[in-house]
Amino acid sequence: MEKFFALTIFILLTSCGFDKGMGPLNFSANIEQPVRAEEVNFAILQKRVLTKCIGCHKDWTSEEIVNRFTRESDPEHSRLFTTIAKGEMPKNARHLSAIDMEIVRNYIQNIPWTAPVEEPLPDDGKPVSFSTLNEKVFQISCLPCHGRTLKEEATLVKKWIDPNDPEKSKLLLSVTSGKMPKERNLLTPNQTELIRRYLRNFR
Repeated sequence: MEKFFALTIFILLTSCGFDKGMGPLNFSANIEQPVRAEEVNFAILQKRVLTKCIGCHKDWTSEEIVNRFTRESDPEHSRLFTTIAKGEMPKNARHLSAIDMEIVRNYIQNIPWTAPVEEPLPDDGKPVSFSTLNEKVFQISCLPCHGRTLKEEATLVKKWIDPNDPEKSKLLLSVTSGKMPKERNLLTPNQTELIRRYLRNFR
C-alpha cells in the first residue's frame, strides 16, 4: 500500500513538471487548459502565491518591487524562491504547496534577462550625496534586505564604512566581490561607481 501511494505521488509530481520545473502545471488560473511552466506570469504569481505574502509585504502588488528579490531566470539564486524553499517564508503561516513553489520557480525562470539601462553619471567626478546613493542604489538593490542598517546615513557609516580607509569599506568590498546583493541582481557598473564617489566624502 505504501509503495502504491509513493508511486502515485511520484507520477503526480512528474506529470505537473515538479521534477524539472517544466511541463504543464496541474492547476487552473481561470482558464480551461492547464497552465504550462512557460506561461506562468506575474498575474498568476500574484493570484496564487502573493496573496499569502501581502499581509507583511504590502508593496508586493508591484511586479517591479517583487522582481527586486530575484535574479532573472535563476530561481536558485533568487531570494523570492530560496526563502520559500528553506521554509523561512511565509512567516507565521502555512508553507507553500509543491505546486505554489513551482509557480514561483517558473515565474522567475520566465523573467527575461535584459541589460540594465545605465543612467549617465555626472562627468565632474565629484562625491555624491547620501540621498543620491539612497535613491539610485539602496532603494533599488539593498533596502529590501538591509532596511535597518542602510536607511539612515549615521547607521550606514557605523556599520558599513571605514572612515580611515574608505576604499576598504565593507560597503564597497561586498559589492565588488559579488557577495552583495545576495540572491538578487548584482549592481551595475554605474551603481558601483556611485558608491565609490560617495566614499570620497570620507577622504
